[in-house]
Amino acid sequence: MQHFFHYFTLTGGTIYAVLLFFFYRGLRKLQPVQLDPGNDLPTIAVVVAAHNEEEHIETTVWSLANQTYPPDRYEIVVVDDRSSDRTPEILQKLLSDIENLRIVTIKEPPGDISPKKRALLTAVDTVQTEFIAGTDGDCVHHPDWLRNFASAISDDLGVATAMTIFAKNPHSSLLKQFWQEMQNIEQISEHLITAGASGLGLTLSANGGNILFNRALYQHSGKLALNGEVTSGDDFFLIQAAEKRGYRTRFLIDQASIVHSNPEETIPEVINQRARWASKIRFGDFKALPILILIFFFYLMVLLYPLTLFNGHFDWEFFVLILGLKIIPDTAYIVYGFSRFHLKLHWINYIAMQILHIPFILVSAMKGILFGFTWKGTKYKK
Repeated sequence: MQHFFHYFTLTGGTIYAVLLFFFYRGLRKLQPVQLDPGNDLPTIAVVVAAHNEEEHIETTVWSLANQTYPPDRYEIVVVDDRSSDRTPEILQKLLSDIENLRIVTIKEPPGDISPKKRALLTAVDTVQTEFIAGTDGDCVHHPDWLRNFASAISDDLGVATAMTIFAKNPHSSLLKQFWQEMQNIEQISEHLITAGASGLGLTLSANGGNILFNRALYQHSGKLALNGEVTSGDDFFLIQAAEKRGYRTRFLIDQASIVHSNPEETIPEVINQRARWASKIRFGDFKALPILILIFFFYLMVLLYPLTLFNGHFDWEFFVLILGLKIIPDTAYIVYGFSRFHLKLHWINYIAMQILHIPFILVSAMKGILFGFTWKGTKYKK
């Protein structure tokens, strides 16, 4: 039994290290887009799904309104989804100041579809542009963000996505800023995996707060393009719909494509957020699912192996080996990924994140898949 355990764990760790090597090769293949300096640019609709975003929505909308993209070539569509705070009032004020802003108001419960996906579908039904950019109501965008996405458009493009990083609150305590930076590193590491896979032509996921997609995906599949009954994963299912229909997908690495968002305020909220993200995986037509399962059990074995201290079978050399199969490839890939995106890696936060990474991933995944999560004040079961 012990030999089987060792063999299974080593196999999982080896596959994990090899995967990161291939993702590294994919990340090296990604190239920046060439910004189109002209005004003959495609018309794009930017859709923002907002529910109770009074703290952030004004900043988000102004960051979209202040794009270098020609104002007559894009429209900002904010979907106010049953907000009960000051979001509607703020949007009405912005409406009088921003000419290319339009507000869509939803007052009824979502019914048999998740709230955000219903908001997206509602907005898409009101626009006629070939391409639609999606973002969240708490994001801040580079002035060239939309021009960057537009420059990546081609006839066969289905989905383009890019990275979202968290901006620490400078008014928070030092301890809170410390773990929020850990949260940011973990978030970036997930994006780096998606980016590396994209460089290899593999479709893993996308970032719903920073995405551009072909409207034809909705025209062909409608609600099915989002797997509407599943609460999370609008980005995940869109990119799979693109792959099924033969469209190309792309991950942008330009600085202008990076969106800044707000970290979760508490550690339980971080776990709940990752649980929401993990919950969608079991619903997808996901070719890499067996590999993810193997990696999950590799993480689990690494976490549980110290328990063998109690039965006298603990092997320090084996434990160091399997830890090395996790930490060394992780570190090499993340260091290169941060440099590729011109981001600064805070080493103390990274070391702390590595210590907590395995239990964090396991707890979040099991919570999302087995027990559900809370989103926008509503509890969703598995």
